[in-house]
Amino acid sequence: MEAYKNIKNARIGIFLNYIAASPSPELFASFIEEMVAQGNECFVYYCDAGLKGCSFNPIKSKTLCNLCRGNVGFLKDEFGPNVTFLPIDLAGASPDASLPPSLVSELDIAAMSSVASLTKATEPGELSRFWTKVLKKFEDDAFRLHRFLSNEIAEKKFTHFTCFNGRFFDSKPVLTAARSSGISFILLEVKKSEMPLVFVDELIHSVKANCDRAIRFYEESPEEGRKHAEEFFEKKVKQVETGDPVYTKNQIRGQLPNYIPSDRKLVVVYPTTDDEYKFIGQEWDGIVPEDQVTEIEDLCARLDGCFVVVKMHPNQAHMAPGAIQRYLEIEQKFPNTRVEPPLSK
Repeated sequence: MEAYKNIKNARIGIFLNYIAASPSPELFASFIEEMVAQGNECFVYYCDAGLKGCSFNPIKSKTLCNLCRGNVGFLKDEFGPNVTFLPIDLAGASPDASLPPSLVSELDIAAMSSVASLTKATEPGELSRFWTKVLKKFEDDAFRLHRFLSNEIAEKKFTHFTCFNGRFFDSKPVLTAARSSGISFILLEVKKSEMPLVFVDELIHSVKANCDRAIRFYEESPEEGRKHAEEFFEKKVKQVETGDPVYTKNQIRGQLPNYIPSDRKLVVVYPTTDDEYKFIGQEWDGIVPEDQVTEIEDLCARLDGCFVVVKMHPNQAHMAPGAIQRYLEIEQKFPNTRVEPPLSK
């Protein structure tokens, strides 16, 4: 994560996405300040209402657009003499019909990821007519943004391109354009513990990158690693925040369901909200299944000698009724299984 500190005397493109609200503006300000101090030439791109919407503002509210403009104006005032600011211009950036299928799939997944994050939908067929139209707009903008950024990279000969997060339709094109152009990408992120992070050529969602990072930190100090692990799980048990929301805060301690047998091994499955991984794309490295219900059913079939409880995630309460029903029906297929609904205490 410190690799970006070695970037010096380079030409860097920066796309100001999600700039309407914290922590994105602060992260970009800090990053630009560091890059300029290290002798890099920075070109900062911003949306001047050129997108049909964004993950922060899917309905293209003028009020939210003005918030973006205000924060862009602040950054211009702060760095204007040392940085080139350019509005993105998608007018001539029509989708490229020659894009490889794998890239088309990545951009389509990014568009659905944006909508799923807002609606908790698990597939396009669950979307209302309104959100189906939003999805189409996001898809169009993702392809046009990829084309525009690819052209800018080629014309200005950038060595790196930067944005915030990198998962959604209005940031994934930074990754696809950088990869297609053979340059590095830099992603800014912040944990819910308010710790800023910078990733070079990897996503916070990447399974491999997260595993490599965990192993590296542990090998540096196994004793410290075990200490942090014990503190983390102790906080989870005591319903104390660890930097993420406490999803067990409404559960009642000691109130286990009376159906749990005492003479069989107990296996508990804690699924997450399906949009958390289903629409991330290749960054999961093919490890996580696309469908949690199918995977859980396969697990229940293999654990015939055990008793299985599926405790749904509280955020799954916001999924479409049909998607929730698929989970609840698991116990009808497997006598050794019970499903606790999302808001169960």
